[in-house]
Amino acid sequence: MVAFRSSLTSASITRASALLLGLLAVSALILGAAPLAAAPAAVVGDLRATLTPFDGVTPGAGLRVTYRGLPLITRSSINVVSPDWKKTHLTLGRSRAKVVASDLPGGKRLALSAANQAFELEYAIDILEGNRLILDLRGVLHADEPAIIEYSAGYLSAVLLAGQPYRAVVAEGERSGLLPYTGSGTDPRSALVLSPFRRLRVDSRVGTITVEEERAHQGLDLFDARKVPSPWLQASPTLWLGYLEVPLEKGKPFHSRVTLTIDPVEMAERPDRSSPSVKHLPVRDVPDARLSSDPDGRLIPTPRQVRPGVGSFALDEQTRIVVGEDAASRRAARELQERVRERFGLRLRTAPVSLWREEGNVIVVGTRTSPAVRKWLARAGLREVTERDGYALRVTPDCVVIAGADAPGTLYGAFTLLQAIHPDTAAPARIAATTIRDWPALATRGVHLLTDHWSTFLHRDLIRDVLAPHKVNTIVLECEYVKWESHPELHASWGMPKEEVRALLALARDYYIEVIPLVQTLGHANWIFHNNQHLDLAEDPKAKYAYCPSNPKTYDLVFDIFEEALELFGNPRYFHIGHDEFHHRGEFAQHEPCKSKGVDQLFIEDTRKLHNFLAERGARTLMWGDMLLGPGEGGDATNAKSVAEARRRREQLPKEILITDWHYAVADDYPSIRILREAGFEVWAATWYEPENVRGFARAAAAHGSGLIQTTWTGYYGNMTALRREFPQFRAYLLAAGYAWNPESPALAEATEAAAQRFLASWPAFSRAPGKEPGFVVDLAPLGNMPWCDTPSRDGWLGYGPDHDLSALEGGVRRLGHSLFHLPGNSRAVALHGPLLPMRYPNSVTIPLGRRASELLFLMATGWEVAEGNPVGKIVVRYADGTQMPSTLLYGAHLRAAHDPRTAVYAPVAWQGRTTGGEPLYLRVYTLRNPFPEREITEVTLVADDTAASPVLFALSGVAPER
Repeated sequence: MVAFRSSLTSASITRASALLLGLLAVSALILGAAPLAAAPAAVVGDLRATLTPFDGVTPGAGLRVTYRGLPLITRSSINVVSPDWKKTHLTLGRSRAKVVASDLPGGKRLALSAANQAFELEYAIDILEGNRLILDLRGVLHADEPAIIEYSAGYLSAVLLAGQPYRAVVAEGERSGLLPYTGSGTDPRSALVLSPFRRLRVDSRVGTITVEEERAHQGLDLFDARKVPSPWLQASPTLWLGYLEVPLEKGKPFHSRVTLTIDPVEMAERPDRSSPSVKHLPVRDVPDARLSSDPDGRLIPTPRQVRPGVGSFALDEQTRIVVGEDAASRRAARELQERVRERFGLRLRTAPVSLWREEGNVIVVGTRTSPAVRKWLARAGLREVTERDGYALRVTPDCVVIAGADAPGTLYGAFTLLQAIHPDTAAPARIAATTIRDWPALATRGVHLLTDHWSTFLHRDLIRDVLAPHKVNTIVLECEYVKWESHPELHASWGMPKEEVRALLALARDYYIEVIPLVQTLGHANWIFHNNQHLDLAEDPKAKYAYCPSNPKTYDLVFDIFEEALELFGNPRYFHIGHDEFHHRGEFAQHEPCKSKGVDQLFIEDTRKLHNFLAERGARTLMWGDMLLGPGEGGDATNAKSVAEARRRREQLPKEILITDWHYAVADDYPSIRILREAGFEVWAATWYEPENVRGFARAAAAHGSGLIQTTWTGYYGNMTALRREFPQFRAYLLAAGYAWNPESPALAEATEAAAQRFLASWPAFSRAPGKEPGFVVDLAPLGNMPWCDTPSRDGWLGYGPDHDLSALEGGVRRLGHSLFHLPGNSRAVALHGPLLPMRYPNSVTIPLGRRASELLFLMATGWEVAEGNPVGKIVVRYADGTQMPSTLLYGAHLRAAHDPRTAVYAPVAWQGRTTGGEPLYLRVYTLRNPFPEREITEVTLVADDTAASPVLFALSGVAPER
């Protein structure tokens, strides 16, 4: 095989991210984007294929193929680049092309062509009878410089292929074995399964799949991409099929022809494993069906200086909060008092610090400027902290002292203390003795949030329970779709009313959080054309994306909104104008006045005009930085056409503008923040949800910038559902808060897991009252139909053999996590239908109950991973009065595969183990809240959807209603 430096190697993932990742922020999630036309589909027998090119906004996903509704190929990719990946000649993800569908004898064809001065290609997919695909790619290089092609003929579904026997024809002859059961390497070289090969035959879960290369340059590569940290590889479990690197020569044709055929196995041929129908199950009442979860004791963000002490401080009803004289001290004390009461039921009284003389059993809270607080500092032997937002905290067995450098610092000290409090058997609550001196690395630690009519409660809980307690002090609020009074013709039905914005601002202000309005301008200006309004201001009326900067009426409208936003936000210090990716969709500079100036000058003049308007009103302009960066000046988000163009823009813009420099790719270095700073700008880093990106860019910002903004791209619609749909983005709020405060926070894996668990523990919907709750446990043994221990004949669990089963899971009445369960002593779970299972299982199973419950606790998993958010089944609760309550089970929210380590928002891990082969295992508890606890539940039915997931129930318990 030719040596390769693929876009997917660990050292080069960043370079490949420049092709696609930056566009993810403006894909279907982008706010106000016009609906995308559906890709043409070709259906022949059990195969369905689509071919999706770049549409101007959304990166082209290439080929997608399903077989009997199951994903077979989830995408394809074509990248023609320089050998060092610093120059892109052509990429399918960014190539505009029209897909042409046509009929063939015995099938259908999807085809597209794309070309530029460097490369041209023709890409055809034939879908034929007999479950046969032909993937044909032809191209020729015109550029007179070194180039390579990386071509993925298909991201094959690892769900269908993992752990299955294969036979292959490689350069050395024939090879056979088992495809990897779980992911292995984190880059293609270490994860390579086969290379090069010309023929592969896999006995997959749906039948025999044969892949053949008919016109080879060097043979195909196959690597296991399940642990390669690339966002588009992580979208679904993938085995990557294609050529990692083929050298190209000018004028010499490239031709690849890959054939894929499926010889199916019919479900009727598989042994039947139905569950018996039973009228009663053993159910036992227990006094402790669930225990409250204790705080994890982890401090997020990690303090800069921590010195453990000896002993601990006990909180009880006699503890007093002694408060400094100023308003900031009273504010912090009130927060401490309220949250201790909420969590531990303790009603701590307060007293002025100037009047309190007793030394024992007190918590002193105040700013360091208070003379009385300074005396307590000296008495505790605690050196004050003077840095902005900083605080000093000392806990001894006799007293606690919090001294903030300023008002926010005093509140942050109280929040750190709250994280350190834990329940105790000898006292209502206790705090380990410690000394902390703490201050932030970055002055600005923020998040970017979106507004819609349904996001009010989401924002309220975020501010109170997640952002403020973890020392976030800035929100960039994207608000162009607020229902502005000056232009009611632009109102969206889902837009946020101004009174809700005011409520958000008041709450944020109470927690010392500065809220900065963001109104998209120049590009992403879809809001101006909402309801088909003001199309005369559009640079391209068909795209409805960018406004015409040569039309004076444009600024009449924009400045109306600016004026109203400045008033609504109380004359803010900053105002964000967006200004990214303005020529990424539709035609730009096509009107005559615009043509004469050109794109570069239009951008500079528009930016200056907006800056001057805001400066006259006392607001400092913020803008995204991608249009000020050229190729090579960052791993992604370098959208000026050349470095010279980027440099010219940087030179001509006012240096009072603050740049939010967004990069979402994982990189070893983020040079753009230095480039922008050296050009004279103050810079804030802007990150997304990838943990490596958050940590790396936070560290770069601490060295060369002054702030960090964690961006959110969840779309407008249904922000109340965004937590379920996009949990990694919410987890990243806490990850960013930690690294922005202390860039040397814990190791990335530890910090990422801690951020996920803390978010869930902080969120009001998941919080629990302290103590234990009575309830019942159900013995499901009579319904068990799937042994979770496998045999050499592969007739148990998922049929991968004893090395990959759940034999580490013990039966009996056991506490898993905080919940008590009766795991069947016969080691049999209740499995539901799935097309990949080696046996035929029922589509539904009914569990007789005859109990009342406030909550039902389901210990569950699936056999295989499917796409995030996909429905995999439902739970139907039936009541004695004849009513019923159905609840949909979504993958990634309510359950995950037993080998999937990622967080499930509504189902925390309750049991962890390992297979005898060493793979980690996870079972999760999904808590179904019953809105009718007074009604008797006669039965619960589990129903499987026809997906690859295959839900499996291991145990069921219930929490009794409050009396």
